[in-house]
Amino acid sequence: MDQQLDWDRPGRWSEFLTEMTSRWRREKQTDAERLIDRFPQIARRRTLVMDLAYEEYCLRRDWAESVNASDYCGRFPTVRHSLAKLLDVHEHISFSTAEIDADQPKYDVGDVLFDRFVVLESIGKGAFGQVYLCREPNVGERQVVLKVARRGQFEAKRLGRLTHPNTIPILDWYGEEGETQSGILMPFRGRGTFDDLLDHAWPRTRSSSDAECLFRAATERCKPTDLYDRSTQDDGPPSGVTFTEMVAWLGAELADGLGNAHSREVVHGDLKPSNILLTPKGKPLLLDFNLSLDINQESRITGGTLPYMSPEKIKCVVLHQPDARFEIGPHSDLYSLGAILYQLLTGRLPYSVDLSASSSRDGLAKRLLDSQAEAPAAPSFYNGEVGRDLDGIVLECLRYSPDKRPASADVVGQQLRRCYEITNPLKWAWRKHPRLVKQFASGLCILIGGTAVLATQLDSSAERAYGRALGLAAAGDFEAAGTHFARAAPLLLDAGHPDSREKAFDAYYWLGRSMLALEDYDDAARAFEHCLKLRDDPEVYAQRGVALKFSVRREEAYQSFMTAVARGFESAGVYTNIGGFDFIQGRMDQAIDCYSKALQLEPDHVNARFGRLLALQMKIRNDRELFPMMAIEDIGVLLSGQHQDYYLYLTAAEVYSMMSVHDPQYVDLALDALAESVCIGCDPVANPFRARSDLMPINKHPRFVEISNRKPQFEPQRLLYFNDKTITPCREL
Repeated sequence: MDQQLDWDRPGRWSEFLTEMTSRWRREKQTDAERLIDRFPQIARRRTLVMDLAYEEYCLRRDWAESVNASDYCGRFPTVRHSLAKLLDVHEHISFSTAEIDADQPKYDVGDVLFDRFVVLESIGKGAFGQVYLCREPNVGERQVVLKVARRGQFEAKRLGRLTHPNTIPILDWYGEEGETQSGILMPFRGRGTFDDLLDHAWPRTRSSSDAECLFRAATERCKPTDLYDRSTQDDGPPSGVTFTEMVAWLGAELADGLGNAHSREVVHGDLKPSNILLTPKGKPLLLDFNLSLDINQESRITGGTLPYMSPEKIKCVVLHQPDARFEIGPHSDLYSLGAILYQLLTGRLPYSVDLSASSSRDGLAKRLLDSQAEAPAAPSFYNGEVGRDLDGIVLECLRYSPDKRPASADVVGQQLRRCYEITNPLKWAWRKHPRLVKQFASGLCILIGGTAVLATQLDSSAERAYGRALGLAAAGDFEAAGTHFARAAPLLLDAGHPDSREKAFDAYYWLGRSMLALEDYDDAARAFEHCLKLRDDPEVYAQRGVALKFSVRREEAYQSFMTAVARGFESAGVYTNIGGFDFIQGRMDQAIDCYSKALQLEPDHVNARFGRLLALQMKIRNDRELFPMMAIEDIGVLLSGQHQDYYLYLTAAEVYSMMSVHDPQYVDLALDALAESVCIGCDPVANPFRARSDLMPINKHPRFVEISNRKPQFEPQRLLYFNDKTITPCREL
């Protein structure tokens, strides 16, 4: 398949996904990760990664494979939490005693709903309805959100009672009493949800995160054509807050919204990350009151999402214990809020259920209920930045008995505010102007006779953290080293000694290197950017390029690599990565030139040689009259290294095949390489050889037919790539 697919052509992704799914179903073999690796265009778009991963999961479950959902989601770290939500739905983790509408109509772009709303795109779906972004031609082409649902009048009546800045309001309801389909009209306030926030905050298991992830989550899916409703104030978190303070702020905002709903006798009933919208500035809004309850009415209690359900709701909805329904109320929403805050602070749920361990929903519910009866570990156990007060609030919300939880959502909001609001003027000054506070404190020490006491303590603390970090990094404990480097760097920067700035640079540099070793590329890029603020260093540009590349910020990475070269830093790794970017963009001559420069610096650099071979293959494919001996040389060197990479042998077979048009001696070499590729993992069924145009010159040969019917003897491996994961550094510990 051509590497340069036109992904921006309307319908191209749907065609590709249908083609891949059909092939997987036909061949009983899936390879989502390989496709994501092969097509960088997919990796850059989280929705495409989600689609591909979800299709693979569905097929494997259809084939009755035992798939551990948690492990499977971990294979796709950039969408781990959003994918987990999809799999929850797939495994019937959302339970409802009402009939799920499998036949709800679906509308396409351009369809007109209720004679006035033109569909722009589908932005969500659930068991009972579809959510569409629409334009309203009669009202100045404003953009609105229309939820088309069964029995939507019940949700509309409850939403109509709520007027709060942290709740999405209802603008109107369309339909007639008793009609199957109705429409709930809402303002368009944003695209991101808490699912996106979890993906950005915890792309992999770590001890902490950063507050900037909120804004990345809130804006990543925004489009230039979006026209948001700005009729209410859209305030983000206070400036300068830490990650844990940001979570406390989000929790307080949500508690305010819940408190408003509870005061109007409405219980949300299905609070979970996907039901919390983020405005572009990061303000959280409560969504989807489809399963809400009227406290004063004998409402039928249906549905919910198991990982966020309170114990009393699990007993009532899933285990059908009738007495439990009388315990369901505002305190049930507080339990769900506690579970969400726990997950935001730690990257994990307070209680986990392995979806693959049981096919029975009752079995899953009973295991979860047993776990809920025991208090979970405090959030600070997994994230040392969580303070005692925040620990206590979250754990109190997660109490098993409703009467042991906080008295109300308003109380929770007040308690959470104390975790981020600044009542101490010195703390406010330290956050806003740390250098001035330190200078003031130092001057005060001098005035009272304690000359340089504070500065000495600061220097000592910074030096200890820096020395400890160096030792841990040398021992290979990069996670602990990163924590100490992150602590030491700002202290050293503020120390004020002539050599402290240089040590701060080193601390940020080694923090970046530690984060690269942990594959935490966002934090690595951030650390290297701190370095560059202190000194213009060519190697740091190169290391930053690696971090940006694996953060899927490829254009920035390319510019960083180019800057490194312009500043005089030349290495095989840098040239290999630049060649990889040129290759992806179809600039084969430039790619070959960069790979060749890499090989001049390091002749044994296998990725540079493999990249050059792939670029030469593309050149031959576009001009069959070419006969570059450089490609033959690269194949010989790579095969002599005995790299057991099936794709290397398949590439060699294709190049030899095209060369055989000019010289028949390459026919046998092509067939030998093709046979070896099958032996070490290339499946002719999954990769039909006859469909590969580069093999056409030899596909009539009897051996070709025989090789095409073989089965692989080993699991396939990819060991070589056309770019590089590391840059050989100038500095060593």
